[in-house]
This record gives sequence, C-alpha cells and structure tokens, in this order.
Amino acid sequence: MDGKIYGLPRPMFIFAEICPPLNSTSVDISCNYRGEEVSCSEPILPGTQATLTCKPFYRLPLISLDNLSMECLDSGVWDHAMFHCELVCGISSTAQARSLILGVGNGIKSTMGSFPWHVGIYVKDGAKTYKNICGGSLISNNLVVSAAHCFYDEAENKPNNASDYAVAAGKYYRSWDAQEEYSQKSMVEYIKLRSDYFGTRGNLAEDIALVKLQTSLDFNMYVSPICVDWQNIYDEEQLREGKSGKVDK
Repeated sequence: MDGKIYGLPRPMFIFAEICPPLNSTSVDISCNYRGEEVSCSEPILPGTQATLTCKPFYRLPLISLDNLSMECLDSGVWDHAMFHCELVCGISSTAQARSLILGVGNGIKSTMGSFPWHVGIYVKDGAKTYKNICGGSLISNNLVVSAAHCFYDEAENKPNNASDYAVAAGKYYRSWDAQEEYSQKSMVEYIKLRSDYFGTRGNLAEDIALVKLQTSLDFNMYVSPICVDWQNIYDEEQLREGKSGKVDK
C-alpha cells in the first residue's frame, strides 16, 4: 500500500416524489412504467401511466375520454382525479325474468340467473352448516336489504347476533351445502334495524333490515344488484293521470 486512504464511492440516492397508490371498487386499473407493467396498489414513481376501465357490471360516467388514463407527475401527484364507474343494476340474464319483472302473476318456475340480485339469508344450524330462513336483495357488492323479522329475537325483544348469519348469492338450490358453480357466500358483518322496530309487538311495522357482508361479492351474470330509487320519485313518476296498471283482488 502507498499509505494513501482510498474510499469507496459514496452511493447516490435520488429521492423523487411518488404518487399514492390507486385502488377502486368500480374501476380496473393497470399501471405501466417505462414499458413495464407495475403494481398500482403500491406507491408509484413519476412517469407511470395508469389505464382505467370499468369493472364488469359497471359503466362509464359522462366523462371526457382523456380521463381514461392518468399520469404520475414529478410533483408526486396524479394529473387528474380518478373517476368512479356507475353500477349497472336490475339486469336479468334471461328473457323469462324480464317478462316476469314487467308483470308478476300466476307464478312460474324461474331459471338460473333470472333474478341475480336475490340472495338467501341463512342462520347457523349446528356447528358446521346453515339453514335458509329468508331472502334479500343485493344493492351493492356488500350490502343486502332484507326483512327485520329475519334477524329479531321475539323472546328477548332485540336483534340477534350478526355472527349467527350468512348470505349466499348466485344459488339455485336452497341447501347451503349444495355444490353450485356460481354461488358466492359470505358471513354477515353487521345488521342494521330501525330503532322503532319491535317485531310482532309493533305489528311488524318498519320491517326492514340492512345487512353488511364481511366479504364483498364479485358481480357476474348470476350475481348483480337490484336498482334502488335513491331519489324517491317512483311514486311521482308512476301515479300520474293516464297511467294504467293492475290491482289483484
């Protein structure tokens, strides 16, 4: 050695601003950085391009086509906010069901996929299985509307535990254990009843329940939501002079 001290080159670190991850329940997102596919669910480097498409059973809102892609800028922000796709609801996969929806009468046997928003409400029946006690309707991928009396303990005058219940969608046969290709199941996370529901003591008034699932369901032609009149204008639209309908005796 010549007595001189030779140091190793100091490592160079470049600290760039990074963009936040992209996640959505209604949008499929693919990210590309310098020609290579990268994860969109982790912090993202500037220059990354994100391509956005609606998930199955969702549709594009009224937006500019320029918004179908996003870019992570050097400042660590996306060049614009991500849109949310609109849920497609009330669509049956069978012509038979479409005719039934227009006017129910003289019931006939339904087919698989006729009413994809219908779910079965199940309660624990022993240690390993469940029995069907009620039905419900999907209004989102993790919310079901059903009847309050399905979850109410008349003896105790209070709701039952959510952990006693499960929900199954995409089924044709009632049995919980029936092997069905398109069925999806979830335990119940919580059940919301109106505070003024008192079961038979209240003549079953306000008999409605909102059920949240532990596991979100995947929409397909056999599992999809029903439409909800969020604007509460259905009566105004239907009960107009000149409208005709049918009243059962």
